[in-house]
Amino acid sequence: MIGMPRNLSILLPLVILVLLLCLHCDDGGDGDGDGDVDGDVDGDVDGDGDGDVDGDVDGDGDVDGDGDGDCVPDCTGRTCGDDGCGGECAPGCGPTQYCVGDSGECLEFTASWLNATPLVSPSERTSASMAYDADRAVTVLFGGQHGETGEYGDTWEYDGSAWTDVSPATGPSPRRSAPMVFDAARSRMVLFGGRFETTIYDDTWELDGLTWTMVEPSSWPPARAYGMMAYDSDRERVVLFGGAGIDGHLTDTWEFDGSTWVETSPDPAPPARIAGAVAYYPPLGMVILFGGSTATGDRFDDMWGYDGTTWTELTPIDRPSARSVSALAFDPSRHRLVLQGGTEADSNQPGDTWEFDGSNWSEITTTATPPARFTSAFAYDSARYRMVLFGGASVADTVWSWLNDTWEYGSDL
Repeated sequence: MIGMPRNLSILLPLVILVLLLCLHCDDGGDGDGDGDVDGDVDGDVDGDGDGDVDGDVDGDGDVDGDGDGDCVPDCTGRTCGDDGCGGECAPGCGPTQYCVGDSGECLEFTASWLNATPLVSPSERTSASMAYDADRAVTVLFGGQHGETGEYGDTWEYDGSAWTDVSPATGPSPRRSAPMVFDAARSRMVLFGGRFETTIYDDTWELDGLTWTMVEPSSWPPARAYGMMAYDSDRERVVLFGGAGIDGHLTDTWEFDGSTWVETSPDPAPPARIAGAVAYYPPLGMVILFGGSTATGDRFDDMWGYDGTTWTELTPIDRPSARSVSALAFDPSRHRLVLQGGTEADSNQPGDTWEFDGSNWSEITTTATPPARFTSAFAYDSARYRMVLFGGASVADTVWSWLNDTWEYGSDL
């Protein structure tokens, strides 16, 4: 038998010891054959062998893995848009640009209106309920009224190319002037109240994309039509203000959290009114209310913001004329509120377009514009970066016209 050299016999136990120790080293790789990166707790790897990034509850890889719940923003290659943690990437877009959220790229915004002319549309109507379902990327419309045929109870969806009648077997009864918003936290439409002929409703309905369900909360607002309702995405609450009640115009404020309505009773509050334009404006953290009308038909040109506790009157230097039944929606790609149309006190229908940038209003001029109208439906399509305007009514020389055209407002349409 050939003997082992003396020096090798001395080194061999040391080599074995080093190899055993390295089995437990954190070398950034998989040292135990379980398919994960062993021992890395810095939040960017799978330290527990379950195949995901530890602590990442939505699968996007941006939550740290040490269990402290901190979200790590990711703006790689992005100058705007969502940073993955509820914030926005810097530096953001300039005042004449809009953010393409998918790519985080800023592009120049050139305002334009386009008559979309879909092959199939809902019938002519005014005072319909409409909101955008961001989860399914469709604009949803319910109900409304034609002055000669009465109220509708149908449900439609618009995907940017065609309207489709998706009316389920059961749903809210036919009605008009019922505010509706999309509750993003719970992925469903919320509709409250409205009117059928002389009957005013106080019911709450939800649409999950397939089925309408009447909600039975422990408390709820008094019956009303022409209420002003918006979804506060920061606090995850539906906010309802005012409207036309059974005994007159209202000035109350209510919030709905998905299970019950609560009256918040802020003081001061805007004067009683119906048919003001309302939308949530995240840059200010406020539900914004503009205009509306009194019980005697006078129009407001005031502007209010509600932060969940207090109504505050806002006083921009420039603003649209006093009006009611105009349309308002928020464009998150530009941080702008967009207002269209309405009626003034003399029944004039201005047919104009205005934008609010957080401090002031500016009138927008475009080559093509929708015909003047009021009580139209308006929502922002976030998948296509454009507003959708549907229907409404117009009056010329006391002759009423009910509309069913679809217009879109965006950049270079």
